Amino acid sequence: MTLVTLSCAVTACTTGIAHTTWLKSSSKSGCGNGVGIKVETNGASGVGNKLTAEDIRNAKAVIIAADKAVEMDRFDGKPLVNRPVADGIRKTEELINWLFLVMLKYIVLLMERKLQQHLMKKTKVSVVPSTNT
Repeated sequence: MTLVTLSCAVTACTTGIAHTTWLKSSSKSGCGNGVGIKVETNGASGVGNKLTAEDIRNAKAVIIAADKAVEMDRFDGKPLVNRPVADGIRKTEELINWLFLVMLKYIVLLMERKLQQHLMKKTKVSVVPSTNT
């Protein structure tokens, strides 16, 4: 069962063969660990499983495994790792672990913000004019 969609990925190679293997292994590896991952493929037959603006907005991190040009500006502001297709196939677990690290950092930041908001509400200080003159 997938807990949350944490990431999106783009695989791109000129033949379109390598990314199919990575799609299967990364989805299995990620979903088995509670990581949701949507993978866009881009090969000789064109773009498949295209990432939507919503997919990208909801993603906490992005993996690019590409040996050809990928439209990168749509990922501005997202934690991103850009590797050759071979790394997507041979180092899938390493890339999924990177996603977990990004997820943990994101959770810590959220918790810090919530704590700060909570403390600000509890410690509202009002300035009272002094009566000692």
